[in-house]
Amino acid sequence: LRPAVQKRYVELTEPTLSDQRTDLARLLNAIDDLEPVADLHVLRRLPKVLRSADFKVTAVIVDEDLIDVEPGDTTAQRYAIAFDLGTTTVVATLLDLVTGTPVGVASMLNRQQPFGGDVISRISATMLDERALGRMQQAAAETLAQLTEQVCREGGVAPEHVSEVAIAGNATMTA
Repeated sequence: LRPAVQKRYVELTEPTLSDQRTDLARLLNAIDDLEPVADLHVLRRLPKVLRSADFKVTAVIVDEDLIDVEPGDTTAQRYAIAFDLGTTTVVATLLDLVTGTPVGVASMLNRQQPFGGDVISRISATMLDERALGRMQQAAAETLAQLTEQVCREGGVAPEHVSEVAIAGNATMTA
């Protein structure tokens, strides 16, 4: 397997008067095989997580982005969810990215059905009512959230350990 999600466990030294590097610089210097870029979410969390975990943390990197910093060594916990966003049914598969095996699968009817049973009816609904698109997007998001909750519960995985999501569907559904 070569997932986009990478995790690096690091044990950092605490800042001192003679070593006043920023928390981010300290973390990035310890990850010598990657050059990730931190997003604002990470920058806001980093000081608290480092200090609460005694500077022993796991950096979560997706492609070139540092997306999270977790307390302790969580390198054995790498998960992703693959969604098949169908017109009628939506399927979610929770994957263990360490082993490549599915650990949870769930499906349910797409909550967009009240807007039409097929793609053409749903497109027409958005043309007739300017608020329909937002409501359909909300319905799809609720479907994905409920399935996420189900597969995580089935797999015994905390949702915060899911680092990547992929959604497949026809062009209208993904738009």
